[in-house]
Amino acid sequence: MYGLQCAVCGRTVGGWLRKEDWPDSAPDWDDDLTRRYWDERAARGAALAAATKQSERAAWLQEHDQYLRTEQWAALRQRACEREGGICEGCRSKRGTQAHHLTYDRWRHELLIDLAWLCSDCHRRAHEVSDAR
Repeated sequence: MYGLQCAVCGRTVGGWLRKEDWPDSAPDWDDDLTRRYWDERAARGAALAAATKQSERAAWLQEHDQYLRTEQWAALRQRACEREGGICEGCRSKRGTQAHHLTYDRWRHELLIDLAWLCSDCHRRAHEVSDAR
């Protein structure tokens, strides 16, 4: 049995033919055409997903930056500082300067246990670990 192949995706077009019905002008079957088609389609899908994720991340970061300028965040940040007596929870040797989210599960409705009070060095190190994951 013989089949004509779609030149775009490589699938069989129009059903199967008997050898005697096979046109002499039909091109040879390209075994790699289907694989190439689906590989290219997957690559386009992955590129679109990456662009969408990057766009969504940029929007979230902008919203997060706005949240960090609210009175709600300032009050919560102050409570984290007071809880630790102003000392960094990471090294316990420097004054803390920054509230660090340990989780974003309750973002905008954080509990005090969702935050660590850190100096800038420990805050940087905390992000190096989480960003590497």
